[in-house]
Amino acid sequence: AASRCALTLAVFLLAGTAALDYPIDGDEAYYVLIAESLLLDRDADLANQYRNLEESVIGRMDLKPQPGDRRSAEGEERSRLEPFLSLLLVPGIAVAGLWGAMATIAIFGAFASCSIFQLLVESGVSRRIADRVWPLIAFGPPLLFYSMRIWPEAPAALCFSEAIRCAGKRRFGRMGLWLAALSLLKLRFVVIAIPFAVIVLWKEWKGRRGARVTTLAAGTLVAFVLAAIAIGGPSALGRLGELAPRPLSGYLSGFFGLLLDAQAGLLFQAPLWFAGLLALIGSRRMRGAIAWAAAASIPYLILLIPRSEWHGGWSPPLRYLVVFAPLFAFAAARAFEEFRSWRVPLALGTIAVAIHGVAFPWRLFQIANGEAVMGERLSSIFGSDFSRLLPSAIRLNGAMILAAIVLGVIVIWRLVRRRAAWRVSFRERGAIVAMSLALVISMAVAIGMRPGSVVHLEDAHVRHEGGDLAPHIWTVARFLHTGGWTLEAGESVRFRMRPGAAVIYASSGPGAEVEIGTRRVSIPAGDGTASPVIIDDSDVRIRVVAGSVTLDRIEHE
Repeated sequence: AASRCALTLAVFLLAGTAALDYPIDGDEAYYVLIAESLLLDRDADLANQYRNLEESVIGRMDLKPQPGDRRSAEGEERSRLEPFLSLLLVPGIAVAGLWGAMATIAIFGAFASCSIFQLLVESGVSRRIADRVWPLIAFGPPLLFYSMRIWPEAPAALCFSEAIRCAGKRRFGRMGLWLAALSLLKLRFVVIAIPFAVIVLWKEWKGRRGARVTTLAAGTLVAFVLAAIAIGGPSALGRLGELAPRPLSGYLSGFFGLLLDAQAGLLFQAPLWFAGLLALIGSRRMRGAIAWAAAASIPYLILLIPRSEWHGGWSPPLRYLVVFAPLFAFAAARAFEEFRSWRVPLALGTIAVAIHGVAFPWRLFQIANGEAVMGERLSSIFGSDFSRLLPSAIRLNGAMILAAIVLGVIVIWRLVRRRAAWRVSFRERGAIVAMSLALVISMAVAIGMRPGSVVHLEDAHVRHEGGDLAPHIWTVARFLHTGGWTLEAGESVRFRMRPGAAVIYASSGPGAEVEIGTRRVSIPAGDGTASPVIIDDSDVRIRVVAGSVTLDRIEHE
């Protein structure tokens, strides 16, 4: 176990050191800023930190209070982020600055991966399968990405894994401590800790273990109260109101997005985790503490799925699912047991995503515009919109609808197959898969090279001759805004599109006039206006003749 943890820590430190060549981003900088305030000022007031950013180890002068931060009448600035993670970072920052903060998270990540391995063995997974699947969990996405960056997710995975282990061994006092720590890291984790404690409480009550039940109940109450205090008082628990029902469309886009979205879904960002979910369909192997933890995750998922930030916001992909790494590890072990012929492709896919994230860490912070890295690259090379061929729930497209239908067929097939197995040899299965992939790739290339019927003006296949991205890339919660490309008079964009009657969606303060081919179109003043246009040729150029305009998209009627 010691050698396993040491190896994992070494890998995380090397990856983290390389990642620090680029500025830390998202909430990372604010966690470090709070830690510096705790270390130097013995308080959580960030007002003087904002005034003296040049003295910070962060190396960024653009930091300013975030929406949701609390400011007192006396001028105190307190972050909306929970301070517990920053408190854990204090020793590392005191010793080695920003590198020490990253190393602290790497240590938690290493302990989390080792704890997950022990959990697999204790949950009935054979040692042989655990040895094979563990490296792909520890050094694969998304746990790897959150063990080399300064986020609370890797420590949360450790807390949840240890809480599950303690529940399985009936060590309820320790379990309460781990759940308390989990709740302190992030308020939303209370939605996991409380249901898990209640489920274990119910199981113990049925077994009539009075003393243990009392200990567990007390630990649950302490965890809840500490979490409330940590984020600034009971009133902040109003965030749990997000559990209120949302429109059905939010649940559908969030659910299928977490599974299938090319920019932020399991299928593309953590293929082994996705295969694990398929392996659990109809399975009855999940029992004991693992089953309790899976049941306790349901309220959290109800909270997460309909939120507009299900894709993680300004962070690496799958941020909100990293806490469930112990459960996904168990699911991945089931996938290795059941999908034997898929072990090599799953391993290669996991390794490829991990290498890409370590080699290009800045690409993990996508702007959630619905255009994945793969789509952007192909679109830039061929000058055609290949992004539309990849499933996107951020920008709902036909590929996502098709992928959802295929997933539904697979789920039904697996449920039926549990009762009447379809016997196919390994060689036949390999031939079927190879022919299917060849057919899919051929069709994708043929379709991708053809002009599409919808063009988003910020996409990679559009050639921008002047102008700028709007809103700018650093806009808070940019995914909530209508994206596009802002052009002034004389600037233009070029792209390929299927000819025919279309509508151009744009925003302009004073109004603008644009030239499309040989036609001129007036864009009225206002936000999100729709103007009818005629596309005469597949090679389209839009040039601004007068005024200023932000072009969102152009699509066929």
